[in-house]
Amino acid sequence: MIIKVDEFIAFLYKCQDKGFSGFDQIILPVRSGNKDSDSFYFAQLSKSKEFDIDSYRTVDPLKMFFFLPREKILPQTFDNTKRLIVGAKGCDIRALKVLDKAMINEDFVDPAYFYWRQNTTIISADCTDIAPTCHCNLVDGHPYAEANFDLNLSRYKDVYVVTSGSEKGEELLELLKK
Repeated sequence: MIIKVDEFIAFLYKCQDKGFSGFDQIILPVRSGNKDSDSFYFAQLSKSKEFDIDSYRTVDPLKMFFFLPREKILPQTFDNTKRLIVGAKGCDIRALKVLDKAMINEDFVDPAYFYWRQNTTIISADCTDIAPTCHCNLVDGHPYAEANFDLNLSRYKDVYVVTSGSEKGEELLELLKK
């Protein structure tokens, strides 16, 4: 599917309405407030922040949304939060796959990690810029996600080429078509 960038952004704002999409949180990369820095971090969608889906990886690792630094484990209660993370990069998604193997396998399933993986939809985006810290080509990676995403965005001028990578992605793509 091909969609104009501004129409995709309008779709994200429409997704803030839980009745439309069911998402409680829309999270995407925003520019750091520091004028001397070109770094990005993840934040909730807000009109007051300058976000950049396409550039390069955020300072925050994607795993922070799944393997929390502090989490109550007993009693096991979850708040039924459904999240949409937009702008994840291929390197972070590859790292998440490694974490998946450790946290969800036939010998052990971390219930909190599993809950967050099930209740999060990931829209990856190809990198359009490179940072001094980027190294995907040194570890046999690419500036785009190859697998383990729900939807992927590849930007060309003022449009995104949207590719589905999962069943959750197909459902979101149908919502996007509406």
